[in-house]
Amino acid sequence: MSLRKLHAFPVLLVLALPFAAQGANLGFGAPTYQASPGETLQIDLVGDFTGDGTLGGGLDIFYDAAVIEFLGFDFDSATLPLDPTLSRKPDVLADELEGLTFGNFVGIGDAGRVGTLSFKALAAGSTQLVLAVTDNLLKGGPFVSADTFGEQAVDLAAASVTVAPVPLPAAAWLMAGGLAGVAMRRRRAASQRPD
Repeated sequence: MSLRKLHAFPVLLVLALPFAAQGANLGFGAPTYQASPGETLQIDLVGDFTGDGTLGGGLDIFYDAAVIEFLGFDFDSATLPLDPTLSRKPDVLADELEGLTFGNFVGIGDAGRVGTLSFKALAAGSTQLVLAVTDNLLKGGPFVSADTFGEQAVDLAAASVTVAPVPLPAAAWLMAGGLAGVAMRRRRAASQRPD
């Protein structure tokens, strides 16, 4: 093998590494959700740590509490190996869920559902569900890499929720128009009758 080929190999290896490695990701089961006032929304929180295993960390979730109301969160340890002693349900603040924490001391290197958030649709409008790594060390703190034991960068994806009133079906409008026509005909017939 020539010296030129030996020098080219490390350069190719260094250039290929960023494309081979996949970072840690957290987001929601879908990018958009729709509901009518009064309906309950079940929204999955999903994670993918296959490219960069984690020991865990904490999340804050921001939303508009005038549009949706937080009802609860259920962890799903069947799809990810979550340690119950490192799992913490969030505190409910105004427009924020603070300190949703999960992890495992042996590391999480899989992809799957962390758990399911439940919200009640309150009023017509829209809101974003925005994830942020919590900065409160007592409530999970930043995510920790299972490989380096240092702070781990996690790509976070948001979702949107739209709450719209239930539209009246076309049949209701047709029926209302028909009833109005019958009422007008009766009124005309009554006015044309001799007294």
